[in-house]
Amino acid sequence: MGCSAGVFTRASARAKRTYWVIIATCVIVGLMLYLYCILIEFAMAVILKKEEKISTVSDTLPDNYVLDDFITKFKELYPKDWNKLEKSYNDHERKTKPGKSHPMPTPEQYLKNALNIWKTKSN
Repeated sequence: MGCSAGVFTRASARAKRTYWVIIATCVIVGLMLYLYCILIEFAMAVILKKEEKISTVSDTLPDNYVLDDFITKFKELYPKDWNKLEKSYNDHERKTKPGKSHPMPTPEQYLKNALNIWKTKSN
């Protein structure tokens, strides 16, 4: 008779182990990719060399400037960074479910916060 019950059982057990190894590997790889995406999203600064740029913008303005002057000058000196801020904010808005909030402030508020932090550090 062609196949004994013992051989069939060993082959079946081997196939089950292989199946579970493949499943476990897929799950681990999927989790690693997910964590990598989260890490990249949160690790990347929205504005590179932010303090340097805040300082440069502040130095080009008169001493009694207001926030609107600062934002206007920032947009003028660093249009790519301003666009990146807007894009990042819009991406967060788009990905957030209705009725929920996300931690990213508006671009104007982001610059206001960055300016206040820079002023605190520079004094």
